[in-house]
This record gives sequence, structure tokens and C-alpha cells, in this order.
Amino acid sequence: MYLLAAMLHEIDARRGFDKAGAARITDLDSVREFLSGFSAATVAPIVGLDAKLIVQLALEFADAPTAAVHMSTGVNMGRQGALAYWLMHLLSLLTGNFDRTGGNIPSTRGTDPAPAAAGSELESFIDSPWGSYRPTVSSHPCALLIDMIRDGAVKALFVTAGNPLLTMGGGPELEEALNSLDLLVTVDLYRNATGELADWVLPATDWFEREDLNTFVQGTLVTPYVQWAGAIVEPIGERRTEQRIFNDIAEKAGAPIMFPNGTDMLAAINDGALGRHDLSLASLRELPDGIALLDQVAPGSFLDTMRPGGTIEGDPPMLRVAKERTVEQFSGLLSEPMGTLKLITRRTSHTINSAMQNVEKLKAKGAADNPLYVSPTDADRLALIDGSRVRVSNQWGAVESTVKIDDTLRDGVVAMTHGFGNANTSGMPHAQRYPGVNVNALAPVGPGSFDPVSTMSQLTGIPVEVTALP
Repeated sequence: MYLLAAMLHEIDARRGFDKAGAARITDLDSVREFLSGFSAATVAPIVGLDAKLIVQLALEFADAPTAAVHMSTGVNMGRQGALAYWLMHLLSLLTGNFDRTGGNIPSTRGTDPAPAAAGSELESFIDSPWGSYRPTVSSHPCALLIDMIRDGAVKALFVTAGNPLLTMGGGPELEEALNSLDLLVTVDLYRNATGELADWVLPATDWFEREDLNTFVQGTLVTPYVQWAGAIVEPIGERRTEQRIFNDIAEKAGAPIMFPNGTDMLAAINDGALGRHDLSLASLRELPDGIALLDQVAPGSFLDTMRPGGTIEGDPPMLRVAKERTVEQFSGLLSEPMGTLKLITRRTSHTINSAMQNVEKLKAKGAADNPLYVSPTDADRLALIDGSRVRVSNQWGAVESTVKIDDTLRDGVVAMTHGFGNANTSGMPHAQRYPGVNVNALAPVGPGSFDPVSTMSQLTGIPVEVTALP
């Protein structure tokens, strides 16, 4: 976040913002006021880059004929994900690179994502017993789940295609909270770690047993298309579609049913959006491969299409609380003792969160464990060698792991892959044979531990201590 803020500050001071991009922002003065506190010299000690290098990076980006900037899961899981994402878009827009060839081009989508249920105003925040936050897409912070269960606000939980015990913070405290629920139901293909605690595990259909509309990767497609895929085989055993599962439960509970069994739910949900491309589920089903290519929107038309007059609220009020926290956090970072280690998440090509933990072949290809990756300098400082056992701890929890020295890591940074921790997952025998440890036991939970704008938990950039074990 601080690097992006410094880049924008230096570009404005040394080159000036792109005039066309700046003209689209209705409150540019407020943006500049925020950026004024984050020059390259100011953020250099925190970012870990020399101030001259930050200036060079900023000016090279601004002076390039075309440039693009991308941000994804890693930064968004930090303490300032919403602000960083805001600054990323401002960097693209204020250098003239947003919605232009060679820059950041919004891709055509067959079905548009649902708009956020919460607005950009301060009133979009709610006051709860656990602090103020902004419910995103009508969702609440998972970092508050333990508190909500303990305080009686959540008494029953349905988990669909998820594994919160391993993918959220809390560790043993979360397990205790889940065990205290009046009802815990999982809908899944496996009895995963969370399913081991469940009162009921309801078997869902897999990707071969149900029809589907592929909308997940639409925003990343160079050639935009939409694809329908039909079921290939009949469901095995008692597997049912999620529509059937929740309809049957709703019927027994006397609750309203939005899409009754027999309703074409995919069509009901998606035909409105598909109609803008003269498509429908019925027409896709008639195509030999279920694929329809879409016309790419011409660069330069996105903002005028999405916003009246093409203007942008560059400094939405909802960000005020996040900006105040960022200033406080900056002071805290400056006062951190030398040698503080920060734990980040490590993505590997053989694991996808906790979803692939029971695939035996992947265990042999590098997914058998989740070691602690350490830089050579930090390993020397802490008297660690490759393969040695360590305890990784902080105020939130502790895990034990094996060291793997990695010369691609920056000093002061350690890394682990999440999704492991299957020592008690008997429903996934291959995962249990290679359990690893639940690194998310080290993630902060509770009031104030999450991004109040996005409600995202902090799952990376977490301070930890590493101690060698005998």
C-alpha cells in the first residue's frame, strides 16, 4: 500500500497526473491530501527499498508508452487490502493507462459480477457488538466468527464447499467454537477437517455430475467467451445438487424456496446478463461445445458505460476509516524492533488452498508438507539449517514445522503454504497421511483484526517469532 501511495505521490510531484484521467476524478484534492504523507523518502524504511529506487520505479511507470498494474490475492489478504486495491486503480487511471490498449483493459464478461450490496458512503458501515465494519456482498468478517459463536449470535452453520477450520484464523479456538454450535452441516465432496466436526455431512455432486456455467475466470480472458458444460455421468450414491439439498431443507423447515426443484436455476440466474450478448442458457446448450465467443469491448468505452459522465469517486467516504488505520499502522511499523519476521502465504503449483489435499499423486510432486521457508541470512541469524525443526509463534498461536532455506525470499520474510493441518481428517486418508500444519492458527482474529472496508482477514504479513527446536 505504501509503495503505491509513494509512486502516486512522486508521479504527481515530478511529472503530474495524466490530465484526462485526473479530469474523471471528482475529488482529486482529497486523494492528493492523503498521498502527501507518503513520499518515497517517508515510506522507504517500511517498504524496504531505497527512496531513489521508488522514485525511479514511479517515473518509469509514468513515462512508459503503456503500462499495466495487477494485484490479486496476496496483497488483498494484508491489513490494507482495500486501500491497496484503490491505489492500484488510481495508479492506472492517473497515468493514462486505464482502459487503453497496452494498459489495464476491463475484459468483456458473459455474466457480470453481482454489484456490492454495500455502498461507498459511511452509512454502509454497521455498528456491531464487535466493532464497526462494512458488510461486503452481505457477508460478515470471518475473523469475528469465534466471537459471534461464543456470544450466541451464530448457533448453526452451513458450510458449502469450504473448510473454515483450516482456511480461517483461530486454530484451536475456532475448533472449540465450531464444536459448541447447536448445528454444523457441511456440503462437500469429502469429509474434510471441518466436516470431521459436523453433525451432518451432505454429499454434493461433482463437476462431472452436474451442469455448470463457467464464469469464474471471465475477467482474465484474452479472448472473451462463455461456456456451458453439461453433466457427463449420473450422481454416485446419494449425491445431490446444492439446489436440491437446500430446497429439501427449506421445505422441511417451512422456509421460502427461491428456485424450486425442477426450476432451471442456471437460466433464471444468468439469462438476464447473457441476453445482453443475445445468448441464453438454452442457446448455449444447443451449441456443440457449449462455447460462445464474445465481442471484446473497445478500449476507452468502459468508464463512460459504467458511470454517468464517466466520472469516478476517487476518494469514497467508506475509505476514511481505513486511511486513519493506515496512518496509525505506519507509526507502528516504524517502531517495530529490528529483526522482526513477517509471515507471508506461499502459493505452490501442487496445492489449491485445502481443496487438493486428498490427491495422492500431488503429494509425491511436492505437496506432502508445508515447511517454513526462510532466507539464508535469517537462517544464519537464527542458527537454522535446512530440514531443522522450528516453532513458529505469535500472540495468536503456534505451530511446529520444518525449515526450508530459500534464497528467493527477502530477509525478514518467512513463508508457509496454507490449507494443511489434516492430522485428524480421517475422511481424507491421503491428506491425513501427509497432514502438515495449520499455519492459519497464527492469523489474527477478533475485533479490529480485519480490514473494516472489505472485511478481509489478515492472512499475510503477520509478525511471528521463529525458534529452533532441539
